[in-house]
Amino acid sequence: MNKVANALYAGRKILLILWIILIVGFGFYAAKLPSVLGGNGFEMKGMYKDTEQLLVNKFDVSEAQIIVLFEKKTEFLTRNSSKPSLSICKKQKTNQTRRKLIYQRLLTR
Repeated sequence: MNKVANALYAGRKILLILWIILIVGFGFYAAKLPSVLGGNGFEMKGMYKDTEQLLVNKFDVSEAQIIVLFEKKTEFLTRNSSKPSLSICKKQKTNQTRRKLIYQRLLTR
């Protein structure tokens, strides 16, 4: 225990400089946080917000809920279905196509 205490006392100036660098460095990033964490931290723009407003207005869903989408790696629609599946959209690697497909499915339910 004395060895640790002696080492900390001998390097106290270096330790103090490291703490000051850490505080200043993280303080720079902390100044940006209020704009990033506006609202409750879960507010998103775009199609997500449109879908949320549609659920609130047409289906009387609470605004306090969060929509979580779980996807399987396999197709979750039957092969006889005429609607495209999310796995097809994954192959195209277009997130916008996937979002439109999810939005259309919410509208048709």
